[in-house]
Amino acid sequence: MESFWKISSRAIRVSRRIGMWSEFRFGATVPVLRAALDNKGLDIRVAHRIGRALHPHRLALVDSDTALTYDQADREINRIAHGLRERLLVTSGTPVLLLMENRVEYVLSWFALFRLGALGVHANHRLTVSELEYLVDHSGARVLLISSKSAQTARNLQKQRTDLALRFVFVGNGETFGNEIRLSDLSGAHSDEFVKRQQDTSSENVVYTSGTTGKPKGAVRNFSGVGMRELFRLLERLPFRVADRHLVVCPLYHSGAQAFVLMQTSMGNTLYLMPQFSPEETLKTLSVNQINSIFMVPTMISRCLDLPDSVWEKYPTPQLRGVVSGAAEFPDALRRRAIARWGAMTVYDFYG
Repeated sequence: MESFWKISSRAIRVSRRIGMWSEFRFGATVPVLRAALDNKGLDIRVAHRIGRALHPHRLALVDSDTALTYDQADREINRIAHGLRERLLVTSGTPVLLLMENRVEYVLSWFALFRLGALGVHANHRLTVSELEYLVDHSGARVLLISSKSAQTARNLQKQRTDLALRFVFVGNGETFGNEIRLSDLSGAHSDEFVKRQQDTSSENVVYTSGTTGKPKGAVRNFSGVGMRELFRLLERLPFRVADRHLVVCPLYHSGAQAFVLMQTSMGNTLYLMPQFSPEETLKTLSVNQINSIFMVPTMISRCLDLPDSVWEKYPTPQLRGVVSGAAEFPDALRRRAIARWGAMTVYDFYG
């Protein structure tokens, strides 16, 4: 199998030859992009490299505190990957637990793990100490990326289970303790160099189920084996275009949200990330930032539709082309309400 380094190098070379990548022009459709990726043999691991080469100044990631272009995001992903490898010995196959709310650093850290070939383990940042203990034991993760939302729980577990020898990387603002490393300070001696994998391994991803029928189970997704092309085959019926803006409101530890992040990033689109769902704030963000698509679970859609007309009048969304429902059954009555509000050509059911 061709190494990640060789694939990435080829991605940069061919990306610079813009004539070969006319498929990635503004407004290109998903089927056209899928055909291009089939021809080039690329996958999700090089998405930001392609974006940096083709449209370095286009916004890649935006939250309430941070906005990064594809050039900046690619450099940050590289820096984090080097830091994780050199300071915390994260390498191919190492499980690393992501325990934070939706934010730019979540996506950067996740893609850094892709580059290393590490095992990204995604968990709800609202877990209790006992729930987190189970996930740490089950996954084998000893490196945790935490934020102020999850720090206290993680630190309490560290006090209870000193045998685990947990290491924390702290994301965002707030006080750090002990041997915690800030993500902003995490860099290696060669952070400016592109990360070369030590082994050509798969890019696995673990999402834990809710545990409603017992203990949570780790669902493994191999994004090297699946890759961007398969995501495109799955989603090519949706009205997405290159240079779109997509709002991420479902939590990133949710596999549905992850699929759309990978899809939109592969197309070179801009991701707007909300730390938590609020119906009116969602509608405001859709309107103010001229968002083109959003993925929500049916409950979220229902709560948005329950807003009074006065709120909807304040936040028009004429640019919205895709409201995608998934992760649960989309009741017919709710579907009809959504169509009445957004139109039949805008509402899509991703469940089943």
